[in-house]
Amino acid sequence: MQPIVPPPPSSPLTQTLGQLNDAVRQLPADAEHSAPARLRREAIALAEVIHRDGDRPSVAHTVEANRLLRRIHGYLDQPEGVIVGLEDKINNKADEVKGKVKKGVGKATGDEELEAEGRLDEAKSDVKQAGEKIKDAFKS
Repeated sequence: MQPIVPPPPSSPLTQTLGQLNDAVRQLPADAEHSAPARLRREAIALAEVIHRDGDRPSVAHTVEANRLLRRIHGYLDQPEGVIVGLEDKINNKADEVKGKVKKGVGKATGDEELEAEGRLDEAKSDVKQAGEKIKDAFKS
């Protein structure tokens, strides 16, 4: 992987950009809407701003790079189970919403099969969410 942005000549920003580049390389390659992907996109956007400003690095660039670096380290330092558990909860909630939408569309259009499918999706989601609550209870 290429560096995010070539560091500008000797400045306080140079060290921070090197650390940011190393941290971004440690982020897992996840789905487009995952936390690592969002952090990676933010790093790229920051790099583009710094590159656009060229040889005029500012204190704001350094502050923003340090802020993003702290967020990436915060993500990387989380125990794996915390991240996986949160993603499971989000996915289960999304399944529940999908079921409610299917059920509602089925009711509105008179499509009993779609309505039943929506109820089934909701029920599956409820079971999964109950399982997550039990796992959380044992973690505490």
